[in-house]
Amino acid sequence: MERMPVSTSVRITVAQYDAMIAEGQFEPREEHHVELIEGEIVPMSPIGPPHDDCVEILTEWSYEVRPKEEVVIRVQGGLGIPDLDSVLEPDLFWARRKRYRDERPQSANILLLIEVAESNLSKDRNRKAWLYAHAGITDYWIINVAGRSVEVRRDPRDGTYQSVQIFRPGDLIPLLAFPEIAFPVEIVFPTDAD
Repeated sequence: MERMPVSTSVRITVAQYDAMIAEGQFEPREEHHVELIEGEIVPMSPIGPPHDDCVEILTEWSYEVRPKEEVVIRVQGGLGIPDLDSVLEPDLFWARRKRYRDERPQSANILLLIEVAESNLSKDRNRKAWLYAHAGITDYWIINVAGRSVEVRRDPRDGTYQSVQIFRPGDLIPLLAFPEIAFPVEIVFPTDAD
């Protein structure tokens, strides 16, 4: 996939974005939910109940199965991709355990990254997939709410994931960083759903 085009609006750096945050320019947060994508401040979509439900389930599962000594769980927290002037807020990611008090986790720290797509599937499959692949995120999952499936992207090269697999209820997804841990898709998409 080729690099996604960006608007011709004024671009800012991660340092400028952090200064704006420190100055309170995005307060109150609920009125200014944004990400920095390739130097552009981009509004984020509002979150609906199906999205919230998936994130809650993924969070509980993550805390139950993660190797605590090795992994920190971040839910809708910042992920820095400085070489692309980007600060994204994935729905959930596993990062190598360390203190991130003075910096955001960056791609080298990420063991698993998950986006829940309720209304933004195209953005997660295209622009965000390009960014994550370019950054070298090796295990990127999209929870496709409407499609009741999990799209697993791996083997990033030149801004494109070479491997894309679709998993459905009944399937198990082994984590790339911890193959002994597998995610049962029916946790988010039960077969006996109401």
